[in-house]
Amino acid sequence: MCISDKEEEVETTSTTSTLTSNTIKEEEEEDDELYLKDIQYQESKHLIIDSHCHIQEDQEMISMVENQSTYPMHCSWLMGTTVEDWDRVDRYADKMGDRALRCYGIHPWFAYQYHPPKELIDQKDNDGQYRIDDKWYIELEKRLIKYPNAMVGELGIDKVTKVKATGKNDLDGQWEVLKRQFKIAVDHNRLLSLHCVQLQGKLLDYFISLPLDQFPKKIALHTFSGKPAMVRSLLKLKDKGTRLYFGISFINLSSSKVLKLIEAIPDDRLLLESDQNTPEYAESSIYKVLVAISKAKNWSIKVSILNTQKNAIAFQNN
Repeated sequence: MCISDKEEEVETTSTTSTLTSNTIKEEEEEDDELYLKDIQYQESKHLIIDSHCHIQEDQEMISMVENQSTYPMHCSWLMGTTVEDWDRVDRYADKMGDRALRCYGIHPWFAYQYHPPKELIDQKDNDGQYRIDDKWYIELEKRLIKYPNAMVGELGIDKVTKVKATGKNDLDGQWEVLKRQFKIAVDHNRLLSLHCVQLQGKLLDYFISLPLDQFPKKIALHTFSGKPAMVRSLLKLKDKGTRLYFGISFINLSSSKVLKLIEAIPDDRLLLESDQNTPEYAESSIYKVLVAISKAKNWSIKVSILNTQKNAIAFQNN
C-alpha cells in the first residue's frame, strides 16, 4: 500500500520526535550521573545533611542501609506526610540511627483525609467514609514525646492541590490542619518543615498575626518559592525572622530565577534539600542543587556542602 505525502510526513515527524526524545533521555541520564564524576563532591558527600526528603517511601531500599557505612550522606531528615507514613519514617529511622531525623506531619495534599470539606463529611468513596479525624494529632504528640529530637513536618498550605472527590482546593481544611500542627510544635518546642505553594503572602500574614509565644522556635521553609523581596520581608519580621531558614531543592531548579533567589537568601539561612523519595534520586538531586548554590554564592561544591551542613546543625540547635 502506498503511503500518501501527508502520511509520510507524519511518519517522518514521529521518527524524528522519537530520536529527539531518546537523545534528551540520554542527556538527562548522563546529567543525572555527573555527581559520580565530581571528585570534590565524592570526597565531601559524607558531610551532607539532606534537610528534606521522603526516602522512607522506598521500603525496598531499606536493605541498602542495613550497613550504615553504605549510606552516602551524613544525615537525612525524613518527612512524614500522613499517619501511615509516620510508620515508614520510624522503620527507616530505626535502621539509620543518628543518620536520620524523624519528622512527623500532615502534608496539605492529604489534609482532607483528616479534615474533609464540609460537603464530603459522612459521604463514602473507595477510601471509606469522610469524617473529621480527632485522633491524628494525639498520635503526633505521642511520637514527639517518644522521640525528643523529632520535628513536625511536612505540613503546609497549597493553593494548587485539589481534593479528588470534589475537584476543588480546600484551603479551609488545610489551614485547620496546619494551625493544629503549629500549636503542637509550640507546645512541644519543636522545629517545623513547612510547605507553601502560591500562598507566600498569606503565610506572611499568618506569621505576623501570631503572638511570639505561639510562634515555633524555628521554621524551615521547604523548597521556598517566593521572590527575593519575600525573603527580605520574612527576615524583617520582628523576633521571628531570625527563626526562619530557606530550603532549596531540585524543584526550585525549574525556575530561571533560582540563582537570584539563592543569592537573596543569607548565607547562614540556606538549607540543602533533595525532596526525593529514593536514596539514589536524593543523591543526584542534591548534587544538582549544590551546583546551583555554588554558582549563586560563588562557592565551591565542598564549601556549599560545609555551609549548608553548618546551617542545618544551627537550625537544629537552640
